Amino acid sequence: MNAGYLLLIGAPDDLQGDIALTLGLPIPENFAVLFRGEGIRGYGSGIEVNALAGNAGIVLGSCEMTHVPASAFDGSASAAAQVTEIFSAGAAHQQLWGSFIGCYSSQGEITLYRSPFSTLSAFWRRCGKLVAVSNDALLLRKMVPSLSLDERYLVDTLISDWQPSSRTSIAGLNSLGSGEALILRPPEVICQRQWDPLAHVQAHPIMDVDEAVELLRRYLKRSISLEIRQHGKILLDYSGGLDSSLIASLLADHPHPFTAVNYHFGPGIGDERDYARAAMQYLGGELIEQQLDPDHVDLERSAAASLPHPYRRAFVQGVDRAAVDAAARVGASRSLNGAGGDNVFAHLQSSAPLADALRNFGPGPFSLRVARDIANAADASVVHVMKQGMLKALGLSRRKMRQDFQFLSEEVKRLALTRTERERAGGVSKLGAGKQEHLMMMNDAEFHLLGFDRGDALQMSFPLLAQPLIELCLRIPSWMWVRNGINRSLIREAFSRELPPSIKRRGSKGGHTDYQYAVFRRHRAKARELLMEGHLARMGIVDRASVEIAFRDMIRMEVGTVSRLMRLIDYEAWLSAWRNGNG
Repeated sequence: MNAGYLLLIGAPDDLQGDIALTLGLPIPENFAVLFRGEGIRGYGSGIEVNALAGNAGIVLGSCEMTHVPASAFDGSASAAAQVTEIFSAGAAHQQLWGSFIGCYSSQGEITLYRSPFSTLSAFWRRCGKLVAVSNDALLLRKMVPSLSLDERYLVDTLISDWQPSSRTSIAGLNSLGSGEALILRPPEVICQRQWDPLAHVQAHPIMDVDEAVELLRRYLKRSISLEIRQHGKILLDYSGGLDSSLIASLLADHPHPFTAVNYHFGPGIGDERDYARAAMQYLGGELIEQQLDPDHVDLERSAAASLPHPYRRAFVQGVDRAAVDAAARVGASRSLNGAGGDNVFAHLQSSAPLADALRNFGPGPFSLRVARDIANAADASVVHVMKQGMLKALGLSRRKMRQDFQFLSEEVKRLALTRTERERAGGVSKLGAGKQEHLMMMNDAEFHLLGFDRGDALQMSFPLLAQPLIELCLRIPSWMWVRNGINRSLIREAFSRELPPSIKRRGSKGGHTDYQYAVFRRHRAKARELLMEGHLARMGIVDRASVEIAFRDMIRMEVGTVSRLMRLIDYEAWLSAWRNGNG
């Protein structure tokens, strides 16, 4: 991995000397010793490291101050002391943001904190008296070879797809979520949520449109300023859609070098080259186009082999390969992606904002206007929107967790104990429907952080998933995002001067549907073999008969069916990697 780390934490008496050598732990050859402190040992490579004052601990990754636009570390002792005080007070989630992991000792206990939506994962497990934490699950497995599959969790995510959880598909191997802290009070280990998005949903709302627009400008600019302060040329994934155009328009205002890259599979449903060309011509930036190749995908290879769950999708191998090739052409070392924009800017595509308006203002002219806005944004009838909005407002209709039993065996269907919607929503039932759906979308956004394999070659960043921007957007009422019948209208308004004209009102979206289908067709024989004869079939999870029927009629196979079969192949490849123990 390009940026990797291993932290060993425990009682000081258990961490005497070089504990890794003493225990014979398999530290990678490229890892250097990053830190030796009371109860903490750190090893790593290719990662930013800052020490806390008094040898109290370390911070891995980029760390910013929340209340002033500046890096938390400037090389001075005073800055290190200030950050140390923040961590010791348990206030990192309030006064710091960025993409970091902090590990520090204070008052007889050791705390490891992962910032919200950090690109640095934190998987952990016990190793005797110690706790080992790393972004590489394979490394943790080498320390404890007896790790076994959590089949129940694996099947559950096949039915309802993945949601942020402390569990993984490897029993005993846990995941630290956004804004969570791991607290070690030997022999006790506690996982505690310190940053809670619900607190920002319930905070005083921003009801004034002009205020919301101005704050959106300020906070997104601040997120981009963090990117341009870092070294290395930027490669921006550029579709010509709103989210990537927001990033491109702000990068274009600065001298920091960047190149936009558009991935395509020739003319078709997902071809966005015309949008990208027009937008970059307006912005005056450099655009290159990379054609995706189905032969760049190996269905037997899991891009998530170093992760404790099949987070990554097979067809993205082709996109990652194209990104790495493009970066080599232009000399880029960093990759920026606009993933998460729909989640942050509340692209709900439902009647839920009307339910919130009815809840706050009751039936009347205001709620009618909101209904019309939603109808125009979704190209739906006002009557339908009003009906659905009223049902949501009365609590008679709620967003349901999607369940998919397609191609799963009857035994799995009988035994499946799926999570309830209350569990998924995290206790937000007292919120309005729009705010509840926005919060659920934010939970979904964490999947983006683990979805790419190019991190071995490029430093990845997601500027739209910046903590201050997320907290701001959670305070904005849901109906304001569909003002004037335009989805994500506030962020469009905030950057109306910067955005290319072709993007300001664009509502359509592209994607890689054609490419995924081409990958499936190109590797059809291998796909059938993996699903009919692989681990999922032998474990009784996949229903061979229904898979066989699907493969008999490729001509009429729907896009959703292809996507489902490809997702099962993701799981199959990951299972093979973990069962073979070689990643």
